[in-house]
Amino acid sequence: MVRPKMSAEGGAAQPAGAPVTEAGILAAPTLPLGETPEGRRREALVKDAGQAALRRLSARSVAEDRHFDVELNADDERQERIRAEVGLPSLRAERIRHEQLLWVAAYLEFSLSHGLLKQYDQALAYYAELQQRARDAQDPDRIRQRGLRRPGAGPR
Repeated sequence: MVRPKMSAEGGAAQPAGAPVTEAGILAAPTLPLGETPEGRRREALVKDAGQAALRRLSARSVAEDRHFDVELNADDERQERIRAEVGLPSLRAERIRHEQLLWVAAYLEFSLSHGLLKQYDQALAYYAELQQRARDAQDPDRIRQRGLRRPGAGPR
């Protein structure tokens, strides 16, 4: 039998950097086990959406009022300027809409798995509305109706 090394206080010595609870009990380390950043992000979305669902907040109210932090890099900023010049939908708005869809999908997943059927039904209708908005933003006929402009053509 192998005996654990003892500390000066008489308890078992803990490895350096080991997570310890407030009661001084050695906590089991969490291992990612091949988890991807996307998987962790999805878990965070489900947890956040779940908290809103449990508080009986509608998916629409939270997703519409929430600030989705969408960062654009230099290439995205250039593309955003070009889109604005020719009258195409904003890249930032497109990405925010995508974030809203992901959040509402997480809300749907949580509400269905926890039997919150009223919230699920309302969120499902809102999800379909968001998808329609995304399709409308990319519809060539709607873009033409807004007046597609040539770069450098000046103000409308």
